[in-house]
Amino acid sequence: MMTINKEQKNTAELEAKVCIERWINILESRDANKLADCYTNDASLSGTFSGKLHRSKNEKGENEILEYFKYFLKTGPKAKITEQIIEPLGANFILHTGIYEFKIDGDYKKAKFTFIYSKMAQNIWKIKHHNSGVLIDHFDKQSKTIS
Repeated sequence: MMTINKEQKNTAELEAKVCIERWINILESRDANKLADCYTNDASLSGTFSGKLHRSKNEKGENEILEYFKYFLKTGPKAKITEQIIEPLGANFILHTGIYEFKIDGDYKKAKFTFIYSKMAQNIWKIKHHNSGVLIDHFDKQSKTIS
């Protein structure tokens, strides 16, 4: 079992907050190329408003993450973190999970997120994996289905 000391935990929290702030700033600037550059060359993204798993490079060499953000950024999103938990996963990975709120086309949507950040060359952190999904507000008790 891996032991994480307080200094490692504090460093991970700082690095993750820098990563997410950079991601949000670029998201709000609507620059799909810069946003896709926040991801590693072998990253995966399960986008908030997509039913597909997107990759930095598919079998054809296409950057599906870039294509997802080209589409998504047309909605003019704004984002803010409302809850978060940050955990180091050793020296080279950080798990960052929580809730963010998007303003898209004037409407607010809460979504859950998980980022896994990976330390690259020159101590640059990039997103290795990103999973996000709109929060479902309630469980319909009568029909026993999610609504």
